Amino acid sequence: MGNKGNGGFQFDAEVISSMKYFQYRIIASHMFKWQNLPPGLTSEKLELMLIDRGTVGFFNTKQGFYILPYSSSGTMNVYGDLTNIFPVTANGEPLTPVDTLPRILWDNSVRQDFDRYLRAFSERLADIQKSINIVEEKLRTPSVVAVDEFTKEYITSFMSKVRDGNPVVAVNKNVDIREAISTLDLGVRPEFLSVLWNDYNKVEGEIYCLLGTMFNVEQNKAAGVGQAETVVNYAQTYAIANSRLQQRQDWCNRLNAEFGNGIWCDKAHDIEDIIAEMMNSTAREPEDTAQSASEIEKEEDSPDDE
Repeated sequence: MGNKGNGGFQFDAEVISSMKYFQYRIIASHMFKWQNLPPGLTSEKLELMLIDRGTVGFFNTKQGFYILPYSSSGTMNVYGDLTNIFPVTANGEPLTPVDTLPRILWDNSVRQDFDRYLRAFSERLADIQKSINIVEEKLRTPSVVAVDEFTKEYITSFMSKVRDGNPVVAVNKNVDIREAISTLDLGVRPEFLSVLWNDYNKVEGEIYCLLGTMFNVEQNKAAGVGQAETVVNYAQTYAIANSRLQQRQDWCNRLNAEFGNGIWCDKAHDIEDIIAEMMNSTAREPEDTAQSASEIEKEEDSPDDE
């Protein structure tokens, strides 16, 4: 509290980074819905384990079925996969596995915890926001002009017309207006704000793509994104969401074939509806464009009535 200058901006950056991180963490933890999980385990708890650790294990123990983080002796096969794992409980209470077979679920195909990506994007956005705050602070700095009674009225009129965007300002030829012009130049280019906000939206679009959602409105603006680029963005989002889902469903199929416990995972309904609508609209757009071009061509080829 009470920080001034860049120290205050640094504090703001930390707050923004934390805020963004928890926003993305909530979205990521609600992307998928699980069915028939072991008692006491919810979809959100399981997804948070995967976000934080990148992996969990399924354990068949004398006490029942569990999905938990695990430890291992480090023994691997020739492909680098663990050959045995042991459950790690939150309260340290020991479980007695019937076997130590590695029934491992990875959050994603690269076997990385999702948490590091959420933090990296959050910090990146906070850095951009910090730059935006600094530029906006400088733009709010008032202009100071030394005047006398003779020039005060002219300088005031000139500055108001500049702010109104008047392209021509008529002044008395005896008034040296150059001093006012140089004073108004605070060394800040307002176009920086547009560049920074574009960068901000681009980075935010990347994290939403990684989350497998299309919540970033900038990505859907037809005026800012060409048709080909829009299709690519949609395809990447669709592929990333399905890649993480495929990891979960393949794991469920293996468990159900072995134990028949009916565990299953699918996209959350709201995420599924968004992606379905997105892909359907994308599939229609090229056809509509081609049809319109064909109609135009026919009109051009047809003879005039006259």
